[in-house]
Amino acid sequence: MVIRPIGIVVSLLLLLAGCGGPSSLDPISNSKTPKYGAIAISKRTLQSGMSWNDSSREEAETKALRACGQYSNDCRIIVFVRNGCAALAIGQGGWGSAWAPSLDVAEAKATSFCRQNAKACKVDTAKFCSGT
Repeated sequence: MVIRPIGIVVSLLLLLAGCGGPSSLDPISNSKTPKYGAIAISKRTLQSGMSWNDSSREEAETKALRACGQYSNDCRIIVFVRNGCAALAIGQGGWGSAWAPSLDVAEAKATSFCRQNAKACKVDTAKFCSGT
């Protein structure tokens, strides 16, 4: 097998940029049982829903969509994690989401992403750690 450094760098940049769908995290963990979490948001209303410490990605996403769906009918998953932390920052005119091994880093990244398109961004209640 040949390791191609350019391909690795491009893959990492795409992962960090969130290309290809919802963000995810799969860190190496001491946890014997993987735990999943997800956040869903409505682009129309900016209402959100989340779920954490679930036994599968499907369960976490279903619960997050159901929680968001109580407020809006256009919810979609924007971030999921496996044994990690996630946060959603909402501001005037937009939002940003992120994952990280720790909650403070996830919150900082979400706020930073939000500020790229919105003002007065902050993380309120849509934040959690799952299986960490």
